[in-house]
Amino acid sequence: MPASRRARRGPRPAPRTHAGKDVCYVEQFAIANPGNVLVLHVQLGYMSADGKPVLVLTVPLGTPVQPGLQLTLDGAKPIALPLTLCQAGGCVASANLDKDVLQQFLNGKVLMVRYAKADKTAMDVPVQLGGLAPALQSLGAPPTPAEAPKPADAKPAEQPKR
Repeated sequence: MPASRRARRGPRPAPRTHAGKDVCYVEQFAIANPGNVLVLHVQLGYMSADGKPVLVLTVPLGTPVQPGLQLTLDGAKPIALPLTLCQAGGCVASANLDKDVLQQFLNGKVLMVRYAKADKTAMDVPVQLGGLAPALQSLGAPPTPAEAPKPADAKPAEQPKR
């Protein structure tokens, strides 16, 4: 994945983990020529509260919300992913990735992302996955989930009296 590593910074505060660290991710942009139009923005990183990897895909504003996205990894059976939010930067779909799915991404070559353009014609965007493993490794270890706070006055449950 010819990707850049990013810990979000700028005028708005960066998202942070429970430990106060920046949320970092790798990202890739697909640009269509002519016109340098952004057709897909892919982010993958340890962005969930429990430290698990999350895939975030953003397609252009105006993309019909139905049918959402269709993802195909190296020609395998397509997986549907709904668009959950549309905002000024585009329409977003995201998925938490378990260890097995993340490993498939790390071993994969091409993720094909399909969505309907505003005129209802199909748009197929290949995402090259070569280089994804070292890019994710450059982020460092994933954050560990926060321990649930324990109430100070918690008592063990009493057994019913007979």
